[in-house]
Amino acid sequence: MILITGSTGFIGQYVTRRLLAEGYSVRLLCRDTGMAGAMFPSAEAVKGDVLDVESLRAAMKGVTKVIHLAGVVSFSLPRYELFLINYGGTRNVLEASKNVDKLLFSSSVSVYGDTPSVADESFPTNPNTDYGLSKLEAEKAAFYSGIPTIAYRIGPVYGIGSPVWSEVLRFLEKKYPIPNVRTMTNLVHVSDVSRAFLLGLNKGKLTGIYNITGEKPLPFLDFARLLCYYLPVRPRVLPAPLVMLVARLLGKRRYFNALCMNRLYDCSKAKRELGFSEEADLDGETRKMVEWYKSHRAGVTKYAGDMA
Repeated sequence: MILITGSTGFIGQYVTRRLLAEGYSVRLLCRDTGMAGAMFPSAEAVKGDVLDVESLRAAMKGVTKVIHLAGVVSFSLPRYELFLINYGGTRNVLEASKNVDKLLFSSSVSVYGDTPSVADESFPTNPNTDYGLSKLEAEKAAFYSGIPTIAYRIGPVYGIGSPVWSEVLRFLEKKYPIPNVRTMTNLVHVSDVSRAFLLGLNKGKLTGIYNITGEKPLPFLDFARLLCYYLPVRPRVLPAPLVMLVARLLGKRRYFNALCMNRLYDCSKAKRELGFSEEADLDGETRKMVEWYKSHRAGVTKYAGDMA
């Protein structure tokens, strides 16, 4: 039996569907069992919360592996809230998981901070946000626990249902300018992320840290223009300092900093040891994501989170 936390989140939905399609027995820890049961009728939904260690202990009966995806991704929350959920929640999961034989943990490339050069798993960690710091400390706790752990440092994720890119598309529709930056990013499609978790489950005793990102860096401006093309809106590219000034006035400075910073990552270790590869077609999947947004924009909630 595999326990998944965060199954109703953006990445969690794709991971859960993939595992169920592969025939795994899946138990979902969730605050809303009705919603989770409706989304995944072939899974077992149990009520619980990563902040409630007793509910975690109850959910662990018969569980041999844990996929821990639950957490909060935000620049607007204060540090104590980020640490309460991302670090404290992970500590609770670890406390309840002492007898499992594998933990797969959803971390983030945000632990590296800015990357002026390509970051592999040996690149120094230097998070420049409280979110990144909370994920780094959660990583450390997982490996210190002694539970066999795979930690995925996941890159900027795109795909149908992405709350981050839905917010970007909302800005673009309102004619918000695009900063003229030369930064690069390694985007990864959510289907490729979900496959990485399946690969990790099937790798026996393999443990360690792995970057899960796209294989080829893409200029941020190129991706922004691609989003505009499919919306369709005419891209307004202006000097970065001017755009950042407006972002600061709107209370979105940290959000736009994360979007526009250099995010260069090497996933060759995952390719070599896990068999991970990027299979999604960037152009096609971007078009699908934008079409989904256009048909769901009225129900898409505003988001002020991080890239990963």
